[in-house]
Amino acid sequence: MLGLVILCISVSEPSLTIENVRRIIIARSPQIGQYILIELDMDASKALDTWEKLIEKLRGHINIPIFVLWTGKLDIHASELGKRLGKIFAELGMSLFTTESPINLIEEWDIE
Repeated sequence: MLGLVILCISVSEPSLTIENVRRIIIARSPQIGQYILIELDMDASKALDTWEKLIEKLRGHINIPIFVLWTGKLDIHASELGKRLGKIFAELGMSLFTTESPINLIEEWDIE
């Protein structure tokens, strides 16, 4: 599965290099089940473009959610970020309200 994800990253965004990918994690959460987390060393707009293309390329091949983090600047307006995240979550078949209690993503992904 990891190999397919790496292949789709390179196909979905040809300008993306291995230096842009900080880490790829396949993990399981009691709240959302198994998922893939990809941390990209780029600004938000490019990371969101990559995320959208990945979801499109992997649809039908992998049936677990893929999440993307970025380490660069938030270079888009908050309303645009909200629209794009809403669209991505809809494509993943996820909702922000899928659990009985809130999920702290910082703790979930062990990010500091």
